[in-house]
Amino acid sequence: MKKYFVLLFLILSTQLFSQINPEITSIKTLHILEGIIDNKYPITMYLTIEEGTKKVDGKYYYNNIGDFVYLKESVSDNNSKVILKEFSSNYYNDNNSTGEFVGTINKKMVFKGTWSNGKKSFNFEVKPNKKNKIQEIEIVKYTFEDTDYNSENPPFGVSYEILKIANSKKIATIENVNKELEKTSGKAYDYNDDYSVWKKNIDVDGESNGWGVHSSYELIYIDNNVISIISKLWAFPATNRPIMDDTPLVYSLNSGKILNERIDDLIYSVDDEKFIILMKQKIETQYGDFSSFEEFESYDFFKSQYIYNVNASGITFQNQNFRYPLHISFTYDELKPFVNKKSELYYLFK
Repeated sequence: MKKYFVLLFLILSTQLFSQINPEITSIKTLHILEGIIDNKYPITMYLTIEEGTKKVDGKYYYNNIGDFVYLKESVSDNNSKVILKEFSSNYYNDNNSTGEFVGTINKKMVFKGTWSNGKKSFNFEVKPNKKNKIQEIEIVKYTFEDTDYNSENPPFGVSYEILKIANSKKIATIENVNKELEKTSGKAYDYNDDYSVWKKNIDVDGESNGWGVHSSYELIYIDNNVISIISKLWAFPATNRPIMDDTPLVYSLNSGKILNERIDDLIYSVDDEKFIILMKQKIETQYGDFSSFEEFESYDFFKSQYIYNVNASGITFQNQNFRYPLHISFTYDELKPFVNKKSELYYLFK
């Protein structure tokens, strides 16, 4: 019996030694704000504030255009003053800034001040819309990293985010969406086997390739009926072949169900010749001449498995079966003739 307990202790000790335990490294709140610039231009802003550090960043779009303008991270001071430089893409270069917001944020999340681009200057104000089902989303980041073995060896690292929609009214469908989002997060994956393999390689020969998996989310669009998110994955496994993947997730806030698993739930017929012609024209416009690819000449290419996201200006389809992912963007007006009127998303096309 004594030998049994000794053996059990050794097994448990080995398991515990090999297990990872990601810890919370940041908590952010994403605020959905609406307002206006110069009393003329309605905008929607997704503003994120990190707990403790007071770091602020985000993005916004003009409601009549729908394309994102990105806001570079800033830190609010003790008077809640914030300076946010804006950029047309999320690849920041201070020389390419298109303007900046300078203002204050109060406890009710009213952000107001002045927008300017060096030539013109206008007043602005954005704030939560009390009529919206969702006004805040909590983003909790978990991180684990092991760099203790040898500074010359690449580390083992894991980081992932969990999104949780604030739901003070306890709406059941929103709770369902929160549960589904947790299932899609990095928390749902067991990293312990990978960690054990990585550590074993170091213990045996003192060498190991770096190993890292990092996942996060980006809010693309939200209204009282739907939420559209991109799940982002960056992985650097021991094979030294990095993996980058963006997966769109579109959930109904009315049913709690995912909506974008099948394109034919949105498009009434993927066999429609006019739809296929439009799809081909879009690909050629956005990516150039694909005539050299045999897949592109195949009729079946345009009926293959697509997923999509919903954004303020339209729908973007993503083909997973080509040599690299194709992101094909349509405005709501362009796609409307082909949309299934029974789709939960049909209201966007009216």
